[in-house]
Amino acid sequence: MGDSTAQRTLERYLYDYMVKNNMGHTAEIFRREANLCFDPALPPHSPQGFLHEWWTIFHDMFRSRMAANEAQRDEDDSVLVMQSEEPMKSGNEVIRPPHQDSRR
Repeated sequence: MGDSTAQRTLERYLYDYMVKNNMGHTAEIFRREANLCFDPALPPHSPQGFLHEWWTIFHDMFRSRMAANEAQRDEDDSVLVMQSEEPMKSGNEVIRPPHQDSRR
């Protein structure tokens, strides 16, 4: 899909989204200003508009990935805490990590 085809497709989906979300006046202004030349009677087959469906899927995937990243960071942090609480050996003596003041 070339750049101009992608641009026109996006414009069509924007127009469709506006119409399906009760922004008809804005959609018509957009259609004129963007010089859209398509049959508005043939909208993409999507009840709330393709952009809404695409955004919903994208947002769900994004939130899922962010939650997974957060869980991984929490896991990494807990491993670091556990490792820092283990005594270290230096030759024959055991070196204990300093305790943090928990009253902060």
